[in-house]
Amino acid sequence: FTDPSVIPVGGQWYYEVRGCNSTCCSAFTDPAGIFRDFQIIANTGVVTYSFPFLQFHIGDFMLFNQAATTTISVPKLHTCTGAFEVEADTALLSLVITSLKTCDSFAVTDNPVLPTLSAPALTACVTSFFAFRTNNLLASISFPLLSAVGGNIQGQDNPALGSVSLPSLVSVGS
Repeated sequence: FTDPSVIPVGGQWYYEVRGCNSTCCSAFTDPAGIFRDFQIIANTGVVTYSFPFLQFHIGDFMLFNQAATTTISVPKLHTCTGAFEVEADTALLSLVITSLKTCDSFAVTDNPVLPTLSAPALTACVTSFFAFRTNNLLASISFPLLSAVGGNIQGQDNPALGSVSLPSLVSVGS
């Protein structure tokens, strides 16, 4: 199935899928979410951003300056065709990105209370940087499958950082 429509900037579309044959149809799947250029800047009251069905993101996924946000969860997101950036979220304690495989760039910066950072499925930051800067309480990062970063790696100003795990990294820069 192909949907020829164009998702508008800021748009969020969900699809449910089921298989049918000549005698019956299966139940619908969970919705599959597709977003385009999701950006929220300086929203001070949202505690949790949860996108349980988002799987594919066109353009940049950005959450900046979220004063009350403690949790950002996109557990099924596997592809972000632009930047994936979570920055200056002063109360952020949990970032759930367990399925993210590729993005153009990746930045988790200026989150003063984030204790750990992990993307167990991330394999590549295709065209640009991989950054984890100025996260005061960040104690560990783990990206076990990250093998390629198209630009540079920026990991400065994380005073509590004691563990960096990038065991599959073989290529940095183009």
